[in-house]
Amino acid sequence: MVEEIDIILKEGSMVQFCEVTWDIEAKVKKLTENFNIHPWSFYNLFPPDLHDHYYKGTKVEDAGFIVALASVGSIQYELVQPLWGVSSHRDFLEKHGEGFHHIKLYYKDIEKAKAVFKKKGIFVLEEGFFRDDHWVYFDTEKEHGIFWEIGNCPDVGEPAKVYP
Repeated sequence: MVEEIDIILKEGSMVQFCEVTWDIEAKVKKLTENFNIHPWSFYNLFPPDLHDHYYKGTKVEDAGFIVALASVGSIQYELVQPLWGVSSHRDFLEKHGEGFHHIKLYYKDIEKAKAVFKKKGIFVLEEGFFRDDHWVYFDTEKEHGIFWEIGNCPDVGEPAKVYP
């Protein structure tokens, strides 16, 4: 999936929007049937591929997620289902139920971008790595109604499966 959006990656460009769900398989089927969004690439975000994960400043030693990605034009549609461990995804689902969780912007240099956002008073809520993909969620829900994410968007390899 990443190869499809590499051509349009510019610093600060919107590359993804995401919903969280308790049942990723059912959600993928509904989006495929109702809106013809497909194919979906599924990734298992489990340790050791999921690493250096921090939530609210505390290292998360063990967490797991299933992620499904599909392209909608030049934007990636992401679904996330938390399986175990603490995360903003689980907290969001428990507080609000299923729905829109974040918008992702591309930045090549994540540490530099984090410093710029920090100067604006926008602070990290959660961050981690999936293989070489460094992702950061900012604590923006109160002010913006959603989380904003930044990421470096590298190729993360072959998916665990593709639907349909």
